[in-house]
Amino acid sequence: MLRSSLEKEILKALLVSRDWVSGEELAKRLSLSRVAIWKEMEKLKSWGFPVISSRKGYKLFELPDVFFREYLEAYFSRFSFPVSVFCEDQVDSTNEWAKREALQGAPSWSLFIAESQTRGKGRKGRSWFSLPGKSLTFSLLIRPNLSLWSGFTSLPLVCGLAVSLALEEEGLEPEIKWPNDVLIDGKKVAGILVEGDFEAEVLRYVVIGIGLNVNLLREDFPEDLRLTATSLLEVSGKRHHRLFLLENLLNKLSKCLEGWKGEANLASLYPELKKRLATLGKRVKIAVSDKVLEGLAEDIDLDGSLWINSEGERKKISWGELVTS
Repeated sequence: MLRSSLEKEILKALLVSRDWVSGEELAKRLSLSRVAIWKEMEKLKSWGFPVISSRKGYKLFELPDVFFREYLEAYFSRFSFPVSVFCEDQVDSTNEWAKREALQGAPSWSLFIAESQTRGKGRKGRSWFSLPGKSLTFSLLIRPNLSLWSGFTSLPLVCGLAVSLALEEEGLEPEIKWPNDVLIDGKKVAGILVEGDFEAEVLRYVVIGIGLNVNLLREDFPEDLRLTATSLLEVSGKRHHRLFLLENLLNKLSKCLEGWKGEANLASLYPELKKRLATLGKRVKIAVSDKVLEGLAEDIDLDGSLWINSEGERKKISWGELVTS
């Protein structure tokens, strides 16, 4: 959308300031006339950015809840860590897109975001439902340089904790369903799909896919999801700004991943994670390969595995599909 580096610089100045930006100072910084600055501001207005002006200068009245690369690049330039932005209106799957770019050398902390996916991915090959303008679907590429498989298996819960912490700041009370879902009032509000690429037992990269139901109404969901899924709008009664959510999610992911990388397990995150796990203390059925195990979910291991008590015998389950909880 933004066609020149000048337009990007002006938008970046408005985003970084979050307050009035003097037209005179901006003109000096960019070696332009104040009339030229005014013209650039008019362009931003024509593209939907609510720029207001006064004697103090220029200011964004509010941030539009839209996604395009230059806008996100300018917005995330305020971060203390670099984020490389990849943004499209529609892709097959943000996870597949991220994996393709990973093979082309995309750096750690590359963000892949799209308004819609033609083949959005859930666990075990399932599809992920989302709607443009109402959902938040993105994938994050990281390169943790780990050689421990156990470090990888704990990652879905690390991400589940990050999502939960971000939603709590929205005034909500999420819970984590082992191994990779986030619930509110017992219904799924977010799904997480973590995929990794190993070479000679070294984890070359990880792709973290997150789908969050933000401003969907009950009637927006397909009929087969209306009893099991929910959205932030449905549970809170108010609309949520997706860009602010994305910013908070990335910050929470950064902090949780930093704690995880220290030990390549859940040690530093265990207390916060355990008190948010909806699965613990409940009778569960878990599909593992060609059989179903039943028992009481008792604890979570530091590698992300679930400990269940099945007829008096404790069993550790690293991978599986939670049939009931």
